[in-house]
Amino acid sequence: MRFLRTGTRADGIGCMVVGLILFCGGCEGAEGPVDMGEPACGAPPAAAAAGGAVSFAQQIQPLFDTNCTVCHRTDGIDVFAEALLRLTADVSYVSIVDEASARDSAVNLVDSGDASTSLLFQKLSTENPPVGERMPLCTESSPRASLTAAEIGLIRDWIDQGAADN
Repeated sequence: MRFLRTGTRADGIGCMVVGLILFCGGCEGAEGPVDMGEPACGAPPAAAAAGGAVSFAQQIQPLFDTNCTVCHRTDGIDVFAEALLRLTADVSYVSIVDEASARDSAVNLVDSGDASTSLLFQKLSTENPPVGERMPLCTESSPRASLTAAEIGLIRDWIDQGAADN
């Protein structure tokens, strides 16, 4: 079934529909938008559940593996061959923490200790990031929905805690 067309307004609408279905499906009683600080479906954020520090290896890299590496890897989807950033476990940490964006060297991908100035966080949490597109992209080849509010909050917390390689 083909319901998304790359490069059209249908992309955005299709992504929103898929995102809402994935985000709210199975959330009985979930109404309205979820605040960035609130977990989806009433579940505690992973950082709070763990009682503190966010682990890159145990909590952040699995988000990359699930949501990002379909494109951001050496042999990613052909239509995204220009995606310079690699987020596979072997290189992701050294590729993003305190590293400048390949598209704008004045912007760091992750500013340790400050999510608000980190391009990674901006690309996940805002519709119009200062560089590139909102991530993850949603196209025919990569039908990914946006991360949940809890997942984005987890990445924010990891960055704000200093983006440790733990």
